[in-house]
Amino acid sequence: MANQFPPAASKRRRLAACYLVKDEAGELRLSLNSIKDFADDIFIVMTEKNDEVDAAIKEFGRERSSFSRRDTSLTVCFFPWRDDFAAARNFALELVYDRAPEDPWILFLDADEFLSPRTGKNLPGLLARADAAPVDLVALPIDNVDGAAADAPLLLRSFGSRLLRTAAGIRYEGAVHERPLLPDGSLPRTATVTADELLVIHTGYRSGINEKKAKRNLNILKHRLAACQKAREEAEAAGDAQGIKLAELLAWELYGYFAESYEGLHDYEAAMNFAEADLDVRRSIPELASNGTFSSRSARVLIRCLNHFPHRLEARLKATEPATLLFPQVPEFWADRALAVMAAGDLQLAVAYGEKALATWREYEKNPDAYAEPVMFDKELAQRLRGDIDSWRAQC
Repeated sequence: MANQFPPAASKRRRLAACYLVKDEAGELRLSLNSIKDFADDIFIVMTEKNDEVDAAIKEFGRERSSFSRRDTSLTVCFFPWRDDFAAARNFALELVYDRAPEDPWILFLDADEFLSPRTGKNLPGLLARADAAPVDLVALPIDNVDGAAADAPLLLRSFGSRLLRTAAGIRYEGAVHERPLLPDGSLPRTATVTADELLVIHTGYRSGINEKKAKRNLNILKHRLAACQKAREEAEAAGDAQGIKLAELLAWELYGYFAESYEGLHDYEAAMNFAEADLDVRRSIPELASNGTFSSRSARVLIRCLNHFPHRLEARLKATEPATLLFPQVPEFWADRALAVMAAGDLQLAVAYGEKALATWREYEKNPDAYAEPVMFDKELAQRLRGDIDSWRAQC
């Protein structure tokens, strides 16, 4: 991101921080402490009544006099939960648009997310550079950890739409795993940053909590899928071809999220079925191949799930092929394919795919801003893969 963004100007950019909070009192305090030196306005939307959360917010409010900027405002509102994340996020955004329109950027965090202590200090500089760039949204890397601290064991790194340009008027769509859209329904101009620039830590998928959330998400998704199926039946009965296509498109947009939810419940067969269905649509309709933010999620779910079944070599080979075809700029997919063909005994092809992974990684390092999909490959993996390639080549 830093490669294409203009140099940071000296003037600090104002920032509004938004939260959706249910019952995460302790997590919320940790998150608020991570952003209190950077946020000019803080908006907390409570989706349930909770005395512990109320107490945490009041205590935080009393401490505002110790902030580095003493004019930080704090707004707390209640929005009853209705199994719709987009509705809750849009309510929070309306608060910002109405009460803090002078803040050019919005940082959206969940109560169980906080800025990494190592990178949080980079936020002001990142805002200054992003402000002068042609982007509406900045996707941040999110480390899902198995614990309550930044140094807890890493479960998974993902990316989330967390920094929004206020003037873009972004709104969210989708009851679960909601996606940001511009007022005309188009996708925002998006940039991504690396974990060294700004990293979010998410503690909400730690052991004992992940399954509960996955079940909640799955329930919402099933209701949404049933609504899509009903809409398709009604459109079919009316002979509405356009309505049929729209219902099918809305159903397809849920497949990747079904895959993630089933993976969270350790139902790997169901997760792989939905991931494959998502990828089948992306392959059959080229314009949908990279539709939305983090389009490669299903390919990643499929490969992760297959790691639980090392004996399914043919399935692994089959899964890595569309990943490299649909997302050729992502080096880890080429590395996955190299490992798969190596396991199948084709060392020469493994070397070729491994070298492709390293070449793609070098291109990414030159210009990370040119990549619409997040890249999770890093220098450590590159060094490890180089050792593997040398070993395979020696055996050829």
